[in-house]
Formats: sequence, C-alpha cells, structure tokens
Amino acid sequence: YLYSPCPSSFTAAFNFGFDAATAHAELKVQGDTVTWEPQGVKGHDPRLRGKENKSSSRSATPSPNKTAGSRAGRDRFAGESYTVLGDQEMSGGCHYWELRPLADWKSFSVGVAYRASLGRFDQLGKSTGSWCLHASQWLQSSLAAKHNNRAKVLDWPLPQRIGIYCNYDNGDLTFIDVDRLRLLHSFRTKFSHPLVPAFTVWCGGIAVTTGLQVPSFMGNFLSTNQSLSNLSQ
Repeated sequence: YLYSPCPSSFTAAFNFGFDAATAHAELKVQGDTVTWEPQGVKGHDPRLRGKENKSSSRSATPSPNKTAGSRAGRDRFAGESYTVLGDQEMSGGCHYWELRPLADWKSFSVGVAYRASLGRFDQLGKSTGSWCLHASQWLQSSLAAKHNNRAKVLDWPLPQRIGIYCNYDNGDLTFIDVDRLRLLHSFRTKFSHPLVPAFTVWCGGIAVTTGLQVPSFMGNFLSTNQSLSNLSQ
C-alpha cells in the first residue's frame, strides 16, 4: 500500500539523474553517486592539503573557465558552491527520493531549487529560491534546515538515510530520517517556478535513490505535522 496525497495521475515514481553539466568541477558524477574530488590545493582548507597532494597524480579535468562559451561552462557551479542539480523538473504533483551519505563524508546539503535563481557561486539555502537540509560532521556534528540565508538548527543525530518529499501544489517540502521514521523538518511555502532536486557535497560523497513512489509512512507525518517551518516566509 502506498500513500497517495495527490491525485493518482500525479503519483508516478519520480525518476531523475544528476545533470553533470551543472556539477562543480571538483564533483565527480557517476551513476547515482556524487563524490568530491579536489583538483589541487589552491583555495582549499590547508588541513586537507596532505590528502589532496596524495591524489595529485590523477589527471585533472579541464577548468570550466576554459569552456565559458559552452552551455556547460555557463551552467557549472564554481567557487565554494560544490553543487550539482537534478536533470528533471517538478512543476506539480508529489515526488519522493532518498539520499544516503557515503563513507568519509564531511558535509552535504540536499533540497530543491528554482534552477534559474541559482548563480554559479550561489550556495543552497542562501537565497529565496532554494530550500535544503544541511548536514555536517566536520569539526562537530550539525544538522540544519536552510532557506533565504536563514538556518534552523535541528536537534537530532545525523541520519544515515534521508527521505525527501515534495508536494509542489501544496508547497510542502519534508525531510525524513527513514531508518528512525522521524520527521526532521518541513518547509511550507508557495512554489512559483519549476523546481529541481539540488545537492551540495564537500568531502566524501552521496548516493541518491530515485524511481520511488511516495511511501505509506509519509501519511503519518503529513497528517500529524504541526511543526511547520519558520524559514519559509
């Protein structure tokens, strides 16, 4: 049994991949995974230089600046925005996918964004057109919901599997700790443009599972959820 919060015509499984043309030059997109692979020490945290030097023999990919005239050059994230977008838009209906951090991860964000609203150097959650859950275990563990350059710290252990539910028509974006079946955070807003899944990875990597229908347990969270976001306005 699958929970169907939308008309049946909108509950088809949501399939998407990573749009490699948008990926930061130091993100490697391979199938359903994204990993952070630094290409040199310039501009990076000096504490990571030893690790980067060990991998310096790997052939570097061309700088996005060298392809500035191409679509990929214009769309590719740069600077400290280690971001990649999904290749399918959401403009209505309900959608669900899951994320799992890979070994040795240090920081990642997952959420949705208006593709046209993100500049090459923009970070997720720091604009009016992006919403995300940010997890970090660099220096200390932290979990936060971010939107419009505001953050709400979440008092919950770092999840090993995150479910992301987006009901475009109702303006609902919900994050679930799937293993513990715990609501992490819900944004409530009014979406005005097509959305794309959006991800940021710094150190380590993530794996994403798509092609999922909305699971039945989402009905419990959506019917009892009273802790609505105070970051949506």
